Amino acid sequence: MGGDAGEFFLGLVIYEELYGKELTAAEVKRLLMQYIDQMEHEQLYWCTDDQAVDHIEKTIDEYGIDIQSPRSDIQDSIVQIISEPNNIGDVHFKTLLNQYQKLNIRKALIQIFIQVYYRMLWDKSESYSGKLKLEQLVGSHQEDAFIDVRHDKN
Repeated sequence: MGGDAGEFFLGLVIYEELYGKELTAAEVKRLLMQYIDQMEHEQLYWCTDDQAVDHIEKTIDEYGIDIQSPRSDIQDSIVQIISEPNNIGDVHFKTLLNQYQKLNIRKALIQIFIQVYYRMLWDKSESYSGKLKLEQLVGSHQEDAFIDVRHDKN
C-alpha cells in the first residue's frame, strides 16, 4: 500500500474530498510535517527500487545517483521527472499514477505529494529529513498481492 507514505497519501485524498479543495504543495508539506509530528514510530517509510532509479539515471543522463541524497545540482532535474510511473519503485504509487482516472484521484495531488516527499527528504537542513525513510529495493520484483499486517500493541 505504499508504506507509511501510502497511508498518508490516502489521507490527502480524503481531505480533498471532504473539504472540496485542491491542496497545494505548501499545504501538503504542512500536513506531512504535522503527520510526522504525530506519528508513533520514528520514521515515515516509503520505498523505491533499482529499476526506478536506473530509469531516472537514463532519463537525465546522470549515473550513480544516490536517490536518498542526490547532488544538489541534479535535484531539480530529478523532481521534474520523479512522479512519472517508470520513476516510481513503489507499486502502489505506480498504480495510482497509471490509473488515477479510474480511481478518481487527482493526478496533480499524486505528483505534488511525491515531489514534496523527495524535497523534504533531500533538505538536510530540516529536521524532517531524518524522519523520512526511503528504502531502495534491490533487484527485480513482481508483486502479485498486497498483505495487510496489523499488530495489537497489547
